[in-house]
Amino acid sequence: MIRRAARGALPLFMLGVALGAASDAAQAADSVIQFANPMEAASEAPKVSLALRYFIGNDPLSVQAYQADWRGDYHPRTGMNLGLISARTDLAVQMRGWRLGYFRRLELQVEASRDTTDLVRLYKTRATASDGQNFAVNAQYHGFDAAGWRIDKALNWKTAGGDEIAVGAGYSLLEGRRVRTGSAQGSVSVLGAGRYGYAVSTDDADSLKDYPFQTPGQSGGHGRSIDLGLSWQTPQGYRLEWIANDLLARMRWHDIPGTVSNARSGVTTTDAEGYIVYAPALAGRNARRDFVQTLPARRVFAVEAPWRDLMLRASLTQSAGNSYPLIGAVWHFGGNRRLLLDYDLRFRTIGFKLANEFAFLGVRLSQRDVADPQAYGVSAGFSMSF
Repeated sequence: MIRRAARGALPLFMLGVALGAASDAAQAADSVIQFANPMEAASEAPKVSLALRYFIGNDPLSVQAYQADWRGDYHPRTGMNLGLISARTDLAVQMRGWRLGYFRRLELQVEASRDTTDLVRLYKTRATASDGQNFAVNAQYHGFDAAGWRIDKALNWKTAGGDEIAVGAGYSLLEGRRVRTGSAQGSVSVLGAGRYGYAVSTDDADSLKDYPFQTPGQSGGHGRSIDLGLSWQTPQGYRLEWIANDLLARMRWHDIPGTVSNARSGVTTTDAEGYIVYAPALAGRNARRDFVQTLPARRVFAVEAPWRDLMLRASLTQSAGNSYPLIGAVWHFGGNRRLLLDYDLRFRTIGFKLANEFAFLGVRLSQRDVADPQAYGVSAGFSMSF
């Protein structure tokens, strides 16, 4: 489900170094999860902007191996293993504290237990499990692709003591382009002599699938979401920031192809001559369905503090039961240029970003192998006043 890694990740990194000017709006809340920041609408000057952000990563393998044959350095977590895609593109125009924009976003989260990833790797690599080995199957995946319009309103003011406060709110209308959601639960046992015992239930809905015995239909979906933001900065340069996206967010999907199945190995016995009698069973149903997909709320809290010639940063993002802590520092140089370096503790990626007041360009790469990473991200954008 995770898309194939672009082999140009390393050249993109070198391109970012060469350009020498990049980062987005002056905010502390960086994250591997892509956010819409309604406080960016606070500018009074008319402005048009374009931003593109993309991140992909997983726990057990490199991105390329995850998509392909699961060979190579395999290093799963003991508990649940996470695969993630978070991408967003925004084109917006703003003035006098209002912003109107068009966006496209892609979100996918896959969670699987260590037993499940072990079982998938055995299957992908055509390896043989040890006799008596048992696997507990537990996996869930939820994702969507949508585009739409959003409107933001932001206010900022300065107190008598010099503190700067900003608040913002955004409202989005989403038109669904694709949905994929489902789960697998059960167990698989290695019985020996090439025999397996299993009892696995699956539930899958995919707007691009064409399951047998289904009537024709036209899949689609629509939804809405609310975003909020708040920041406070002291005269000494200390800054607190909080952003929440997808509050009360829902997508209503219709005519989505889906399937539910229950597969069981049945009773294995021997006949009068000693031959194995193997009686597997499969039951299920393929049908188009309508359902409501709740988009998980995502929140990020960030703090920024000056230290010598640097601005230190730390943030904590929470979404769908997972946390993404990040630490970093910003160095201001050459007037309005900024260099940001940070470290993402969840996927162990290093982020590098260059910026000025007009444009930003950044890249994020895992430490294991910069040519074939287990996680990477790219971001770019510009703004122009008129």
